[in-house]
Amino acid sequence: MTNAQIWLNQTVPANQRINIRELYIWPDNLQNDPIHFNLYQSNENRYYIPFKNSLTGTLDLSTFPYLEKLTVENQFINRLILTGCYFLKRLSANDNLLREIILPARIITSGVELTPRLEDVYLAKYLDD
Repeated sequence: MTNAQIWLNQTVPANQRINIRELYIWPDNLQNDPIHFNLYQSNENRYYIPFKNSLTGTLDLSTFPYLEKLTVENQFINRLILTGCYFLKRLSANDNLLREIILPARIITSGVELTPRLEDVYLAKYLDD
């Protein structure tokens, strides 16, 4: 198992996070699935994690200010922090061990109102305990 935040910090440099609009984290068994490949082949920022290295613990993505789509599936993440993700529209975190998701709150900064834009949330549990 791999600490989710350590993995993120080693994999996605902080200075590149401002440019990321979509982030996908899947188990490696989907990498060779033809249907999956056809749906996501053109997407950048795809990461396939072997089961033995599944992500665990807290994943803090608050440093991705323009993130619009997030998929984190079949991991062991128990806490997801999205406080800086005001442009996030779609969250899919199926088959995790989530106990807490911290979403951005409405704020007013420099006279500008920032309101979360989240439209779709998928949090299904398909795997057996």
